[in-house]
Amino acid sequence: MLEMKSPILLLLILHCSLLWSFDPLGYRQSKTVEMLGLTPSEAWTLLGNPESLKPVSGDSEYPVVMTEHINGAQLFWYDDRVWQIALDSRWTEKIWGITLGESAAEVIIQLGAPFLQTEDMFLYQMPDIGFPVEARFYLDENSMVEKLIFYRSDF
Repeated sequence: MLEMKSPILLLLILHCSLLWSFDPLGYRQSKTVEMLGLTPSEAWTLLGNPESLKPVSGDSEYPVVMTEHINGAQLFWYDDRVWQIALDSRWTEKIWGITLGESAAEVIIQLGAPFLQTEDMFLYQMPDIGFPVEARFYLDENSMVEKLIFYRSDF
């Protein structure tokens, strides 16, 4: 058995385990992220009926359909499952601790340095949720997040 010689070490271990169990940024339990993989009936129950339905790929091998929802979510479908989600300024819920409209600096504060960065986009490789996920934060001319696209990166 490990002998604790320092109460500070014990407090640090306890603090870290509490942070992980609370999951303050919602890495593991964000209902927005959990929309990846939903079936149509599950998505309609969660978001309501879509405002529109559009084909976005004419490729017969990988046909993709996109549904637009009134709350600013666009769901991209393949084989009756959501594989990509785009959120615009109408989306009001936090995702990974970020609200659309926040600054690029806030994204970096919440998520750290991006995997890839351009003048108007940050790319992050997010924690695995049974499959790999990547997130692209698109910035406007004032370096504010105007759009977020996240997707299964194994597609």
